[in-house]
This record gives sequence, structure tokens and C-alpha cells, in this order.
Amino acid sequence: MVGAHEFRNRFGWYMERAAAGEEIVVTRRGKPHLRLSAVAPALDLAA
Repeated sequence: MVGAHEFRNRFGWYMERAAAGEEIVVTRRGKPHLRLSAVAPALDLAA
């Protein structure tokens, strides 16, 4: 979970984490407001 202010300040960083498969929940005034996740699971190209 991350607050809306922190999310706005580090939007690109949270996008990268979501693209890597992590689910990000953004809160406003302590209440869940939105969820950011990848469209599809990340592919492991190293394998």
C-alpha cells in the first residue's frame, strides 16, 4: 500500500514494480482507492 502523494512523486518506479508482477494499492486518506498491476505476468527471458 502506498499513499496517493507518494505514488504521484514516484509514479515511474511504481509502474516498473507493477510491470514486474507486484500489485500496488494506492490509498487516499488511508482508504484503498485504486490498484495497479501488470496486464499480463512478466516473462522470465533469462530462462
